[in-house]
Parts: sequence; structure tokens; C-alpha cells
Amino acid sequence: MVMPSLNDPARRRAGLLAALFATAVLAACGGGGGSSGATLADGGGAGGSGNTQSTSTPVISEGVMSKGSVIVNGVRYDDSSAEVRIDNSASTAARLQNGMVVRLQGSADDNGGGTALKVRAGAEVRGTVQSKDSVAVPPAFTVLGQRVTVDDTTVFANLAGATLADRIAALAVGSSMVEVHGQRDAAGRIRASRVELQGPGASDHQLRGIIGALSPTSFVVNGLVVSYSAATISPAGATLANGMLVEVHGNPGGPGLIATRVHPEDAQDDSFKLTGSGNKWEVEGFVSGFSAHPGTFTVAGRTVQTNASTRFENGAAGDLADGIKVEAEGRLEGSTIVAVKVSFRATRAILAGVATVNVAGRTLTVLGKTVRVDDHTEVRPRSGSGLAGIPNGARVEVRGVLSSDGSALVAERVEDIGSSGGAREIVQARVTAKVQSPASITLFGITANLNGASQYQDAAGNPVSQAAFLAAITAQAAGGTLVKVKGAMPPGTSAMSVEEAQIED
Repeated sequence: MVMPSLNDPARRRAGLLAALFATAVLAACGGGGGSSGATLADGGGAGGSGNTQSTSTPVISEGVMSKGSVIVNGVRYDDSSAEVRIDNSASTAARLQNGMVVRLQGSADDNGGGTALKVRAGAEVRGTVQSKDSVAVPPAFTVLGQRVTVDDTTVFANLAGATLADRIAALAVGSSMVEVHGQRDAAGRIRASRVELQGPGASDHQLRGIIGALSPTSFVVNGLVVSYSAATISPAGATLANGMLVEVHGNPGGPGLIATRVHPEDAQDDSFKLTGSGNKWEVEGFVSGFSAHPGTFTVAGRTVQTNASTRFENGAAGDLADGIKVEAEGRLEGSTIVAVKVSFRATRAILAGVATVNVAGRTLTVLGKTVRVDDHTEVRPRSGSGLAGIPNGARVEVRGVLSSDGSALVAERVEDIGSSGGAREIVQARVTAKVQSPASITLFGITANLNGASQYQDAAGNPVSQAAFLAAITAQAAGGTLVKVKGAMPPGTSAMSVEEAQIED
């Protein structure tokens, strides 16, 4: 692979067609702020928006919610008078819980406030735990043949334990029944946003997904055979079809699930449709079918199209890849969201340099920094497979996100780039410190000395002076402006002599 220049577009394979509904992250706020991530334990904030209403724009969003004020893409929605349905039954806003995946129809104004008119919530899977793996990284279990992974953003209800492994260990194979909310990644795994242990007597199994291999008596959803000949299909008159998103309720039996009820979501949710220009659609989830930018890819069942005008936040177009979590915002044209903005749900970090590989420990050291590899990491060796296929001393490019304590890079992709990657090292991270003279910035604990740089670029890729570059950068201990630098970093040092530097947001 040839390492792209700082402003080269990425190239990848053609996007998939997909069909069903838009998504965006929902998170709670307490007091005057909000957070896009769930936590290990239930809890939530409260409070109204406090914003002055102005021009309202219709909006549809779906994603992971938290109790209290509801925030969608930075907009706080008042849900006090919203029509609420949970698992296709009438409910109330008080029953919405942290980590549930919901779909919201409402309106948003240009002052950061909004009103929710309708909210729908439904689990991705509910059933008896079939197997578990508390020592996997990340920990995982299976329900109705679906692999569920958990992390430090997963909300747990009715499950005690100090660690993720403890909570998975508390599940009893064959008897614990759980309800799981979450979103699927490119490999079809459910990344759990909420795991709730059901009470005694719970028996209704549920699975959500796309119909395939439809016959008069059965179909397949996410690899599970569903027999539906005796099931009630609602709403009445709805017709099943391949490619349709459905919610299936029933009981284990035969080769999979014997359905008692089948709910086609697109037929049920005709009210979740917006027509006319100027309406806002937001989609949040894991990228699949990515090929290139500009181009199309799929996020949570919705086709997203980027173009030369699409803005990127918390990263750059080159960070797009299957399995990366993003939020796309734009207008709907047919069944495709034409993205005005794509935001990476976690700030993208990049390291490129010579690697020391610890296969047993599932780590690498690159530019003196620890890189963690887990079951979600895509590893691209030049020969062999997995991390064992990358030899010590290989030049690698690592893309991922910083760990919660900032001490390591959690890799989403590790690629052995060989000599084709060039001899320069690359660091992309948020700036934690800057010095005017001699000019330098600090990213991920690495000092990037700027006085020898021959090229500075602003966020639009335009050449700027060193003074303008530094003036545009904010340095914060918790992370300031996102910057990418290229240069030389001698082994055993923590300083880079920068040749090129670009602002990435």
C-alpha cells in the first residue's frame, strides 16, 4: 500500500444497497450538558432544554438513549408529550431506559433545542443465554445464535459485578434470559448498548433483522431459521418480503425460532417518514460496505452517500472503513442520506511506524506507544493471518481510538504497510500542549517539533503559514484540536521532527 498524502482521498470497494431507517445517537444530559456514551450502571440526568425556540426543522433519528433529557446529535429534545411505544406496545417516556435503542420523530431548532413527537424502542435480541466467554476481548455471549459483545459503554440492568467479565460470568448458560439493545457491526455482531437480565417467568424470545430466504412457511433472520406459518403478522394486511426489516417474537423450536408474532417495521412505521426538502435525517451506527469517498456505504440499514462537500468531524475521510462507528447527517433522497456531515463517534487516532509485536499479549508497540488488539480489530498482514502474520520490525499503520485512560491506542485496524509506506512516521491525535517558540505541539504524549516543517495545512487542506497553523490550534489537557503530523522520529525518543502538519477538524 502507498501511504496517502495528507489530503489524498481514501479508496475502497463499492457500497451496498440497504433499505430501512435512519439512525443517530441519543445520549442523556444532566444539568446543562450531555454525553454520547452510556455507562456501566443505570443512571441519568434530568432537565429541560432551556433554549429559545426558533425555526424548526423536521427530523428523524435512531440510536442509543439515556434517561433524562434526550439529546440527538447535540439537540436536546423534550419528550414529555411524545407518543411512546416499546416492543410495539403503547408505553410512556418513564419506561424508556438507559441504553435502549430508540427511533425518534420530532423537530429541531437552530438553537440546539427540539421536541420529540414519537419515540419507538425495541430490543435487538431477547432470549436465553446459549454460551458465554468472559475472557474474550471484549467479553461476549450468544443469544438465539447472535454473538453479543460488551464494553465499557454498555449499560447493565439486574446484573452485578465490578468488571465486564464479572457481569458476563454472572450469566447462567441455559437459564438466564436477557434483553439486549445494541447495533450490529460489519461482521453482524451486536455491540450491546444495554443488557438487562429478565425476571422469573420471562419467556418471550425476540429477534430483529432483515428477512432472507423467504418461503411460504419460513425465512431466515441473521442466520436463524424462523418458522412463521402459525404467526400473527401485524399490522394486518402487511406482506412479508425478502429484504424487509422485521421484529419476530416466539419460542425456540425446530431449527431455530417458532414465531408467534411478526412485525414488519417499515409497514408499522409509515408515520416515521418525512417528505419535502429541508428535512433532516441522521444515521448513527457501524459502517459496512465501504468502498471509497466520495461514494456510498451502509450504516444501520441506511445507505449513506458522501460527496466532495461532505464535512468530517473527529477524523478525516481516510478514517472511513467497515466497522467504524459514525454519525451521518444530511437530507434524504429516495432511500439514501446525502451526507452534509459525517462525525466519528470517537476521535480518530493514527500511528504509523515500526512495530514491536506481542502476539500472546495481543499488543504492539509503535512509536513508543502501546497498541491494543481485540476481537473487533481488523488485522491486515502482508502474509499469514492475524497478529502473528506481522513480524517484529514491520512498518505498520494503526487506526483506532484512545483507551478511556488515554494510555493506549485501541486498534480498529492494523496494517502491515511494508516499505511502500515510506520511511516517515505519522501521528494523528488531539493536541494537549503547544509552544510558540521554538514551535511545537504535543499529541498522544509525543512532542512534534514544527520548525523544520515544509508544509502546513488548515482543515480544508489549504496551505498556511506556521503562525496561522499554530493560531488555529487549541491545546487542552483533555484533548484539543485534531492534528496529523508526518516526519522522522528516531527509535527510543518521544519527539518527532515534523515535515508536514495538517489540522483535521
